[in-house]
Amino acid sequence: MGFDWTMLSEVERVSGEKAVAEIVELFLEYGPQRLSSAREGVAAGDHDMLGQAVHTLKSSAGMIGATRLHDVAARMERLIKTDRAEEGAKFLPLLESEYARVESFLRERYTR
Repeated sequence: MGFDWTMLSEVERVSGEKAVAEIVELFLEYGPQRLSSAREGVAAGDHDMLGQAVHTLKSSAGMIGATRLHDVAARMERLIKTDRAEEGAKFLPLLESEYARVESFLRERYTR
């Protein structure tokens, strides 16, 4: 699955289960918007929009320990920052599938 439990476990240890639930809820609420922005950036050839969306999703994935999603977003971000945005955009389907996998997992585990 590509998940590092230490991130959410540490949040739970320090701040409690409610804090973990809030972090997961925010990830699930804003993730689809980030993916939509990434899609729009690709469609419009707007590398800034694409880069911002990917960067934010990368950070969010890192915060919850979604390592594979983080890694895909980081790879895309590196390509975008080195003026290879078209190459980075080719990873969008993988980013979307990784997000869907994480989303499904989090909904199953953390939401009611």
